[in-house]
This record gives sequence, C-alpha cells and structure tokens, in this order.
Amino acid sequence: TRDSLPSRRSQRAIPAATVSPWPSDPPEISIPGVYDAIPDIGFHHRGAEKMGERQTWHTYMPYTDRIDYVAAMTANEGYAMAVERLLGVTEKIPRRAYYCRVVASELCRIASHHVGTGTMVMDIGGFTPFLWWLREREVINDFMEELCGARLAYNYMRIGGVGARIPPRFHPRVLRW
Repeated sequence: TRDSLPSRRSQRAIPAATVSPWPSDPPEISIPGVYDAIPDIGFHHRGAEKMGERQTWHTYMPYTDRIDYVAAMTANEGYAMAVERLLGVTEKIPRRAYYCRVVASELCRIASHHVGTGTMVMDIGGFTPFLWWLREREVINDFMEELCGARLAYNYMRIGGVGARIPPRFHPRVLRW
C-alpha cells in the first residue's frame, strides 16, 4: 500500500487511511484531526420511527417501502398487518386482499433473493449469473409496474386491503413466467 494519496485539489499528499472492514476490529486511522472512529452498524434507516410519529397510519405506508428497496412489498405487508391487528379489524379484511398481498410479497421475495444470490456469486468471481438474476428481476419489476404502477417503491398494500385489483392478464403471465 502507498503511504499517501495525491489530493485532487492540489498536488500535495494527504495521509492514507486504513479502515478495517470487520466490525470487531477497531479501525486504524491516520488522518490529522481525526482522533477516533467507532463503527456502528444498524443505523442505515434511522429516523424512520421519528417520521412515523408525525404521520397518520395511512400516510406512513409509503415510508415502509423505502426501508427495503428490493422487497418493498414485504415491509408494506408487515406494517399493514400490524396496524390492522392494533385496530382489531383483521377479520374484516377480504380474503382476496390477503391473496393479492401474498402474490405481491412472494414476487418481491423472489426478486430480493435474485439480487442477494447474484451479489454473492459476484463475491466469488462470477458475474454472468448476476446479470441473469437482474434480467429475471426486471421481469418481476414489469409485473409490479402492471400491478401498482411503480418499479421500485411499490406501495401497493393498504391498511384494510390492497390499492387495486390484480389486472386480468396478471395471473396467467406470472404462472407462465
């Protein structure tokens, strides 16, 4: 490793920092003015609970699909089911809505697994399977776009059901896929 890296603003050298990727090892930092750095994993989505304090139950639903971009429907479904239990209205939810939720969540789960296993394969040197999984994920994104009009932050679930009926040609296309 080099002891210094050239700065973009000037040609003077700045000290290089060595940061350990393992959470159990303290990072070794040699930058003037930085005396301590403590890695803390788990605050990627901090503030979501605080935002929820100023929202109504219905208006917080879109925030839940930002928690997990790859499998947003599962976060939506978990939040909707929790609110429905708090309200005591689980018996009033139509069975069709439960089926729609399961189909949407399972498609998102498959897409999430595609991205996860694809990136794991890249870690051991394979790139082609990742591209295959992304292609399949694009098919799922087409399904989600047909279902709710979005490709990333879906927001299809609602407290008490779902946002819309499943389109007529949706089931045969999913089964054929």
